[in-house]
Amino acid sequence: MLFYEPANSGNHDVFRAYLSDNIDFPAHFHRAFEMLDVISGSITVTVGQNSYTLSAGEAILVLPDEIHSYHTADNVHCHMLIFSEDHAQSAYNMLKGKALASPVFRIDDRIRGYIFDCLMDEGISRLHRKACTSLICAEALRASALVDCDRKEEALLYKIIVFVQSGFAQDISLRDVAKHLGYDYSYLSRYLNRYLRMSFADFLNGCRVGYAASLLQNESMKITEIARVCGYENVRTFNRNFQKVYHCTPREFRSKA
Repeated sequence: MLFYEPANSGNHDVFRAYLSDNIDFPAHFHRAFEMLDVISGSITVTVGQNSYTLSAGEAILVLPDEIHSYHTADNVHCHMLIFSEDHAQSAYNMLKGKALASPVFRIDDRIRGYIFDCLMDEGISRLHRKACTSLICAEALRASALVDCDRKEEALLYKIIVFVQSGFAQDISLRDVAKHLGYDYSYLSRYLNRYLRMSFADFLNGCRVGYAASLLQNESMKITEIARVCGYENVRTFNRNFQKVYHCTPREFRSKA
């Protein structure tokens, strides 16, 4: 199941930095940069159609809108960063219509410790934080060529997302989406199966669950209310669909967050 993370898709001032262990996370996407830096162990990262196995000292930069997932191949300990384009505006401008030929890179040992000491410090100034995220992007760009990337399919994906996000509290079908966007129903069905490799029902559940996770992290709403807001008629169905993605119940997810 693929899902969209609205919490990591704000236009400005999205920034999260944390240490993670043994990550297993399904295919997802958002409008922020995401960087993983391996401290020890190894992990497999899939970006689009390509998979990369990273070991200690290696990092990967996932660009905005790229579908990606994580699978721990061995015990892994890593830095994880999520940041919006305003934290690396020059790199973001360079990457418009482009992709990294190889998103795996190594941060120069002379600056690696300083960068992560700064970014893991909650008291660091915003100016220092932006300097460090820009430097990370510079390291990734130095290690990889840029290739042209057709974003037309991603543009259609976001049209679908906007419509689904505005109406998933009610019953919504692919025919509703096709009618609203002016597309042929059969074309959209083929698009979802080809580009996302899933049915509309799975896509809809992924959007609902992603929004639910954001509410669980950032709001004090009751779980029954979150289920209703996200379009689930009963909590049992909500719990079942949530566990498919996060491998825990909504209550457990909230307690960890």
